[in-house]
Amino acid sequence: MPNQPPRATSSLSAPAAALATKLERGAYGDFFNYAVREQAIDDVWAEPDAHANLEEIVRDRHATPRARFLASEVLFDKHFTFASAVGPPVVAEIYVDALRGNLTGMANSWGLLYEHDDEGPVGIRFVMLGEGAVPA
Repeated sequence: MPNQPPRATSSLSAPAAALATKLERGAYGDFFNYAVREQAIDDVWAEPDAHANLEEIVRDRHATPRARFLASEVLFDKHFTFASAVGPPVVAEIYVDALRGNLTGMANSWGLLYEHDDEGPVGIRFVMLGEGAVPA
C-alpha cells in the first residue's frame, strides 16, 4: 500500500510466513465474496498446521495487516475461541486496521450500509470482542 512506512522484519516461522504470503496475495480467493467464502476458508484450514500457523500470524505485529486480518477471519470461522487465547485487544487492533484500510473492499461487511442495527458479518466480530476492543 502506498504511503505506509516499511514494516519491521517479521519473526514468523517458515510455514507461517508461507501461509501469510499466500493470504496476502489472495491465493485462496476473495474472502468477502460470500459465494466463495466458505471454500476459501476451508482451503486455508486444510493447510498443514493451519491452526498454529494462523495464530502465529495473528500474534505477529510485523505481519501485514491483510494477512493478520484474513488469518483472524479463518480462525473466527474455524476456532472462534482463538480470540481469548490471543487476547481481545490484539484481535481488536487487527479489525480496526482492517476497517481503516478497507481490507474487505466493501462497507456492508462492517454494517455501514445496513439498516436495522445490523453490524454486518465482519463488524459483528469486532463487537463480539466486547470490552477488549475498547482500547483499539
